[in-house]
Amino acid sequence: MLRKIAKRAVLMVLLLLLGLGLWAWASPWPSVLLIRHMWPVPTAEQVEALEALEPGGVSVQRDVVVNPSDKDARIDVYRPEAAGNAALPTVVWVHGGGFVTGSKDGMDTYLAHIAAAGYTVVAAEYTVAPQARYPRPVEQVSAALDFLVAHASQYGIDTGQMALGGDSAGAHIAAQTAMAVSDPTYAAEAGLPRPDLPEGLQAVVLYSGAFDLTLVRETTGVGRWLAESMMWAYTGSKDAASDSRLEWADLPEHVSSTFPVSFISTGPGDPLLSHSQSMARSLEAAGADVETLWFPEAPSSIGHEYEMDLRTSEAKASMKSMIAFIRAHLDTSVPLSTPSDSW
Repeated sequence: MLRKIAKRAVLMVLLLLLGLGLWAWASPWPSVLLIRHMWPVPTAEQVEALEALEPGGVSVQRDVVVNPSDKDARIDVYRPEAAGNAALPTVVWVHGGGFVTGSKDGMDTYLAHIAAAGYTVVAAEYTVAPQARYPRPVEQVSAALDFLVAHASQYGIDTGQMALGGDSAGAHIAAQTAMAVSDPTYAAEAGLPRPDLPEGLQAVVLYSGAFDLTLVRETTGVGRWLAESMMWAYTGSKDAASDSRLEWADLPEHVSSTFPVSFISTGPGDPLLSHSQSMARSLEAAGADVETLWFPEAPSSIGHEYEMDLRTSEAKASMKSMIAFIRAHLDTSVPLSTPSDSW
Protein backbone atom coordinates (compact mmCIF):
# COMPACT_ATOMS: atom_id res chain seq x y z
CA MET A 1 0.00 0.00 0.00
CA LEU A 2 2.76 2.42 0.98
CA ARG A 3 4.63 1.59 -2.22
CA LYS A 4 1.57 2.43 -4.32
CA ILE A 5 1.15 5.76 -2.53
CA ALA A 6 4.84 6.54 -3.00
CA LYS A 7 4.67 5.71 -6.72
CA ARG A 8 1.63 7.90 -7.16
CA ALA A 9 3.34 10.76 -5.31
CA VAL A 10 6.43 10.46 -7.53
CA LEU A 11 4.23 10.36 -10.62
CA MET A 12 2.35 13.47 -9.49
CA VAL A 13 5.62 15.31 -8.87
CA LEU A 14 6.93 14.32 -12.30
CA LEU A 15 3.72 15.44 -13.97
CA LEU A 16 3.86 18.72 -12.08
CA LEU A 17 7.48 19.30 -13.12
CA LEU A 18 6.59 18.43 -16.72
CA GLY A 19 3.69 20.87 -16.63
CA LEU A 20 5.87 23.62 -15.20
CA GLY A 21 8.52 22.93 -17.81
CA LEU A 22 5.99 23.17 -20.64
CA TRP A 23 4.57 26.36 -19.15
CA ALA A 24 8.03 27.90 -18.89
CA TRP A 25 8.76 26.91 -22.49
CA ALA A 26 5.53 28.41 -23.81
CA SER A 27 5.14 31.50 -21.60
CA PRO A 28 7.36 34.09 -19.89
CA TRP A 29 5.11 34.04 -16.82
CA PRO A 30 7.02 31.43 -14.74
CA SER A 31 10.27 33.33 -15.20
CA VAL A 32 8.58 36.66 -14.48
CA LEU A 33 7.08 35.35 -11.24
CA LEU A 34 10.49 34.04 -10.18
CA ILE A 35 12.18 37.35 -11.06
CA ARG A 36 9.59 39.28 -9.07
CA HIS A 37 10.19 36.98 -6.10
CA MET A 38 13.97 37.45 -6.45
CA TRP A 39 13.82 41.23 -6.93
CA PRO A 40 15.76 43.00 -4.16
CA VAL A 41 13.63 44.73 -1.54
CA PRO A 42 15.17 47.41 0.72
CA THR A 43 15.67 46.31 4.30
CA ALA A 44 14.07 48.24 7.15
CA GLU A 45 17.53 49.60 7.97
CA GLN A 46 18.02 50.85 4.39
CA VAL A 47 14.58 52.46 4.32
CA GLU A 48 15.22 54.19 7.64
CA ALA A 49 18.62 55.45 6.48
CA LEU A 50 17.20 56.84 3.23
CA GLU A 51 14.26 58.48 4.99
CA ALA A 52 16.77 60.25 7.23
CA LEU A 53 18.32 61.78 4.08
CA GLU A 54 14.99 62.98 2.70
CA PRO A 55 14.89 66.77 2.37
CA GLY A 56 12.15 68.74 4.05
CA GLY A 57 9.94 71.35 2.45
CA VAL A 58 8.72 69.16 -0.42
CA SER A 59 5.03 68.30 -0.83
CA VAL A 60 3.72 65.32 -2.78
CA GLN A 61 0.40 64.89 -4.55
CA ARG A 62 -0.03 61.15 -5.06
CA ASP A 63 -1.86 59.05 -7.62
CA VAL A 64 -3.09 61.83 -9.86
CA VAL A 65 -5.22 60.09 -12.49
CA VAL A 66 -4.00 60.65 -16.05
CA ASN A 67 -6.50 58.37 -17.78
CA PRO A 68 -9.57 57.08 -15.89
CA SER A 69 -9.83 54.09 -18.24
CA ASP A 70 -6.25 52.97 -17.45
CA LYS A 71 -5.74 51.93 -13.81
CA ASP A 72 -1.97 52.31 -14.12
CA ALA A 73 -2.07 55.77 -15.72
CA ARG A 74 -1.21 57.64 -12.51
CA ILE A 75 1.46 60.12 -11.48
CA ASP A 76 2.91 61.55 -8.27
CA VAL A 77 3.77 65.27 -8.31
CA TYR A 78 6.58 66.61 -6.07
CA ARG A 79 6.85 70.37 -5.45
CA PRO A 80 9.04 72.57 -3.25
CA GLU A 81 6.71 74.27 -0.79
CA ALA A 82 8.71 77.51 -1.03
CA ALA A 83 7.65 77.87 -4.68
CA GLY A 84 3.97 78.36 -3.88
CA ASN A 85 1.94 78.10 -7.08
CA ALA A 86 4.75 79.19 -9.40
CA ALA A 87 5.15 77.32 -12.68
CA LEU A 88 8.45 75.45 -12.44
CA PRO A 89 10.62 73.55 -14.90
CA THR A 90 9.57 69.92 -14.69
CA VAL A 91 11.40 66.60 -14.58
CA VAL A 92 9.29 63.52 -15.37
CA TRP A 93 10.84 60.32 -13.97
CA VAL A 94 10.21 56.75 -15.16
CA HIS A 95 10.97 54.00 -12.63
CA GLY A 96 12.92 50.82 -13.26
CA GLY A 97 12.17 47.16 -12.61
CA GLY A 98 13.39 45.18 -15.61
CA PHE A 99 10.13 45.94 -17.46
CA VAL A 100 8.42 43.25 -15.33
CA THR A 101 8.24 44.72 -11.83
CA GLY A 102 8.70 47.93 -9.85
CA SER A 103 6.51 50.98 -9.37
CA LYS A 104 6.73 54.72 -8.81
CA ASP A 105 6.25 54.12 -5.08
CA GLY A 106 9.40 54.30 -3.00
CA MET A 107 10.98 57.15 -5.00
CA ASP A 108 10.28 59.84 -2.40
CA THR A 109 13.79 60.45 -1.10
CA TYR A 110 15.45 60.51 -4.50
CA LEU A 111 12.92 62.67 -6.33
CA ALA A 112 12.45 65.03 -3.37
CA HIS A 113 16.12 66.03 -3.67
CA ILE A 114 15.51 67.21 -7.24
CA ALA A 115 12.29 69.00 -6.32
CA ALA A 116 14.01 70.73 -3.39
CA ALA A 117 16.28 72.54 -5.87
CA GLY A 118 13.28 74.41 -7.30
CA TYR A 119 11.63 72.01 -9.73
CA THR A 120 8.37 70.18 -10.20
CA VAL A 121 9.16 66.46 -10.35
CA VAL A 122 6.66 63.91 -11.64
CA ALA A 123 6.92 60.15 -11.06
CA ALA A 124 5.08 58.35 -13.86
CA GLU A 125 3.53 54.90 -13.45
CA TYR A 126 3.20 52.39 -16.29
CA THR A 127 1.96 48.82 -16.71
CA VAL A 128 4.69 46.22 -16.29
CA ALA A 129 5.08 43.17 -18.52
CA PRO A 130 3.65 40.78 -19.39
CA GLN A 131 0.40 42.45 -18.30
CA ALA A 132 1.27 45.00 -20.99
CA ARG A 133 3.79 44.75 -23.78
CA TYR A 134 5.95 47.08 -25.80
CA PRO A 135 5.25 49.88 -26.62
CA ARG A 136 2.49 50.34 -24.01
CA PRO A 137 4.77 51.91 -21.35
CA VAL A 138 6.07 54.41 -23.93
CA GLU A 139 2.48 55.26 -24.79
CA GLN A 140 1.61 55.72 -21.11
CA VAL A 141 4.59 58.01 -20.45
CA SER A 142 3.71 59.99 -23.58
CA ALA A 143 0.13 60.33 -22.34
CA ALA A 144 1.45 61.58 -18.98
CA LEU A 145 3.46 64.28 -20.76
CA ASP A 146 0.40 65.39 -22.73
CA PHE A 147 -1.63 65.42 -19.51
CA LEU A 148 0.91 67.66 -17.78
CA VAL A 149 0.84 70.13 -20.67
CA ALA A 150 -2.96 70.19 -20.63
CA HIS A 151 -3.09 70.70 -16.83
CA ALA A 152 0.06 72.80 -16.45
CA SER A 153 -1.49 75.55 -14.32
CA GLN A 154 -3.03 73.00 -11.94
CA TYR A 155 0.26 71.23 -11.18
CA GLY A 156 2.76 74.07 -11.50
CA ILE A 157 4.32 73.00 -14.81
CA ASP A 158 6.46 75.27 -16.98
CA THR A 159 5.66 73.57 -20.30
CA GLY A 160 8.54 75.32 -22.03
CA GLN A 161 11.08 73.64 -19.77
CA MET A 162 10.63 69.90 -19.44
CA ALA A 163 13.01 66.99 -19.00
CA LEU A 164 12.70 63.21 -18.87
CA GLY A 165 14.59 60.92 -16.53
CA GLY A 166 14.62 57.21 -15.82
CA ASP A 167 16.51 54.33 -14.25
CA SER A 168 17.06 50.79 -15.58
CA ALA A 169 14.05 49.78 -17.70
CA GLY A 170 12.67 53.25 -17.05
CA ALA A 171 15.77 54.69 -18.73
CA HIS A 172 14.95 52.76 -21.91
CA ILE A 173 11.33 53.95 -21.81
CA ALA A 174 12.38 57.55 -21.13
CA ALA A 175 15.03 57.50 -23.85
CA GLN A 176 12.66 56.04 -26.44
CA THR A 177 10.01 58.60 -25.53
CA ALA A 178 12.62 61.35 -25.90
CA MET A 179 13.55 59.99 -29.33
CA ALA A 180 9.92 60.11 -30.39
CA VAL A 181 9.57 63.70 -29.11
CA SER A 182 12.75 64.94 -30.78
CA ASP A 183 12.66 62.98 -34.06
CA PRO A 184 9.30 62.93 -35.92
CA THR A 185 10.64 60.53 -38.56
CA TYR A 186 11.70 58.01 -35.92
CA ALA A 187 8.34 58.30 -34.14
CA ALA A 188 6.42 57.68 -37.38
CA GLU A 189 8.55 54.73 -38.49
CA ALA A 190 8.56 53.17 -35.00
CA GLY A 191 4.80 53.66 -34.65
CA LEU A 192 5.14 55.66 -31.45
CA PRO A 193 3.07 58.63 -30.22
CA ARG A 194 4.66 62.08 -30.13
CA PRO A 195 3.76 64.07 -27.01
CA ASP A 196 2.84 67.62 -27.95
CA LEU A 197 5.38 69.62 -25.92
CA PRO A 198 5.50 73.33 -26.81
CA GLU A 199 9.31 73.50 -26.67
CA GLY A 200 10.16 69.81 -26.84
CA LEU A 201 12.44 68.35 -24.18
CA GLN A 202 15.33 70.38 -22.79
CA ALA A 203 17.22 67.48 -21.19
CA VAL A 204 17.25 63.73 -20.49
CA VAL A 205 18.74 61.85 -17.50
CA LEU A 206 19.43 58.13 -17.97
CA TYR A 207 20.73 55.77 -15.26
CA SER A 208 21.68 52.09 -15.71
CA GLY A 209 19.56 51.67 -18.83
CA ALA A 210 19.08 48.61 -21.04
CA PHE A 211 19.37 50.33 -24.41
CA ASP A 212 21.16 48.02 -26.84
CA LEU A 213 19.20 44.84 -27.57
CA THR A 214 22.07 43.37 -29.60
CA LEU A 215 24.08 43.06 -26.37
CA VAL A 216 21.61 40.51 -24.99
CA ARG A 217 23.26 37.92 -27.24
CA GLU A 218 26.61 38.50 -25.51
CA THR A 219 25.42 37.71 -21.99
CA THR A 220 25.77 34.24 -20.49
CA GLY A 221 24.41 32.19 -17.60
CA VAL A 222 21.92 33.76 -15.21
CA GLY A 223 22.42 37.16 -16.84
CA ARG A 224 21.29 35.85 -20.20
CA TRP A 225 18.27 34.11 -18.64
CA LEU A 226 17.27 37.34 -16.89
CA ALA A 227 17.69 39.46 -20.02
CA GLU A 228 15.88 37.03 -22.30
CA SER A 229 13.04 36.51 -19.80
CA MET A 230 12.50 40.23 -19.34
CA MET A 231 12.62 40.97 -23.06
CA TRP A 232 10.29 38.06 -23.84
CA ALA A 233 7.79 39.40 -21.31
CA TYR A 234 8.12 42.99 -22.53
CA THR A 235 8.03 42.33 -26.24
CA GLY A 236 6.09 39.09 -26.60
CA SER A 237 8.95 37.67 -28.67
CA LYS A 238 10.89 34.71 -27.28
CA ASP A 239 14.01 35.82 -29.20
CA ALA A 240 13.66 39.58 -28.90
CA ALA A 241 17.25 40.32 -29.94
CA SER A 242 16.68 38.68 -33.33
CA ASP A 243 13.12 39.90 -33.92
CA SER A 244 13.03 42.42 -36.76
CA ARG A 245 9.75 43.83 -35.45
CA LEU A 246 11.66 45.21 -32.48
CA GLU A 247 14.28 47.03 -34.52
CA TRP A 248 13.08 50.42 -33.27
CA ALA A 249 13.55 49.46 -29.62
CA ASP A 250 17.29 48.99 -30.22
CA LEU A 251 17.93 52.63 -29.35
CA PRO A 252 21.65 53.21 -30.13
CA GLU A 253 20.94 52.24 -33.74
CA HIS A 254 18.43 55.08 -34.21
CA VAL A 255 19.62 58.09 -32.21
CA SER A 256 20.16 61.36 -34.04
CA SER A 257 21.63 64.80 -33.43
CA THR A 258 18.15 66.02 -32.40
CA PHE A 259 18.22 63.95 -29.19
CA PRO A 260 18.07 66.32 -26.19
CA VAL A 261 21.22 67.00 -24.21
CA SER A 262 21.65 64.00 -21.93
CA PHE A 263 23.26 62.85 -18.69
CA ILE A 264 24.12 59.13 -18.70
CA SER A 265 25.55 57.19 -15.77
CA THR A 266 25.87 53.82 -14.11
CA GLY A 267 28.29 52.04 -11.80
CA PRO A 268 31.28 49.89 -12.81
CA GLY A 269 29.60 46.82 -11.30
CA ASP A 270 26.47 47.18 -13.43
CA PRO A 271 26.01 44.21 -15.80
CA LEU A 272 24.35 46.72 -18.14
CA LEU A 273 27.35 49.08 -18.17
CA SER A 274 28.01 48.29 -21.85
CA HIS A 275 24.46 49.40 -22.69
CA SER A 276 25.00 52.86 -21.21
CA GLN A 277 28.39 53.14 -22.89
CA SER A 278 26.90 52.09 -26.23
CA MET A 279 24.13 54.68 -25.91
CA ALA A 280 26.60 57.44 -25.03
CA ARG A 281 28.95 56.55 -27.91
CA SER A 282 26.08 56.47 -30.40
CA LEU A 283 24.75 59.84 -29.26
CA GLU A 284 28.20 61.39 -29.48
CA ALA A 285 28.73 59.92 -32.95
CA ALA A 286 25.36 61.34 -34.04
CA GLY A 287 26.36 64.82 -32.87
CA ALA A 288 24.16 64.99 -29.76
CA ASP A 289 25.45 66.52 -26.52
CA VAL A 290 26.16 63.94 -23.81
CA GLU A 291 27.52 64.18 -20.28
CA THR A 292 28.63 60.89 -18.66
CA LEU A 293 29.58 59.74 -15.17
CA TRP A 294 31.15 56.26 -14.83
CA PHE A 295 33.24 55.97 -11.57
CA PRO A 296 35.80 53.56 -13.11
CA GLU A 297 37.80 53.33 -9.86
CA ALA A 298 34.80 52.51 -7.66
CA PRO A 299 34.30 49.00 -6.21
CA SER A 300 32.04 46.50 -7.96
CA SER A 301 29.42 47.09 -5.25
CA ILE A 302 28.70 50.36 -7.08
CA GLY A 303 26.56 48.72 -9.69
CA HIS A 304 23.12 48.76 -11.22
CA GLU A 305 21.05 51.73 -10.03
CA TYR A 306 23.83 52.69 -7.63
CA GLU A 307 22.47 56.26 -7.63
CA MET A 308 19.45 55.31 -5.53
CA ASP A 309 21.46 54.39 -2.43
CA LEU A 310 22.28 57.89 -1.24
CA ARG A 311 24.30 56.49 1.66
CA THR A 312 27.30 55.91 -0.67
CA SER A 313 29.78 58.59 -1.69
CA GLU A 314 29.29 57.71 -5.37
CA ALA A 315 25.52 58.16 -5.16
CA LYS A 316 25.96 61.48 -3.40
CA ALA A 317 28.45 62.65 -6.03
CA SER A 318 26.04 61.49 -8.72
CA MET A 319 23.16 63.46 -7.19
CA LYS A 320 25.30 66.60 -7.11
CA SER A 321 26.35 66.13 -10.73
CA MET A 322 22.84 65.33 -11.91
CA ILE A 323 21.29 68.36 -10.20
CA ALA A 324 24.06 70.56 -11.62
CA PHE A 325 23.17 69.17 -15.06
CA ILE A 326 19.47 69.92 -14.54
CA ARG A 327 20.24 73.44 -13.33
CA ALA A 328 22.36 74.03 -16.42
CA HIS A 329 19.48 73.18 -18.76
CA LEU A 330 16.30 74.04 -16.82
CA ASP A 331 16.20 77.59 -15.50
CA THR A 332 13.96 77.64 -12.45
CA SER A 333 12.26 80.86 -11.39
CA VAL A 334 12.61 79.73 -7.77
CA PRO A 335 16.25 78.68 -7.32
CA LEU A 336 16.64 76.86 -4.03
CA SER A 337 19.39 75.01 -2.24
CA THR A 338 19.07 71.27 -1.87
CA PRO A 339 20.84 69.03 0.70
CA SER A 340 23.16 67.61 -1.97
CA ASP A 341 24.69 71.09 -2.40
CA SER A 342 26.59 70.53 0.84
CA TRP A 343 27.63 66.95 0.14
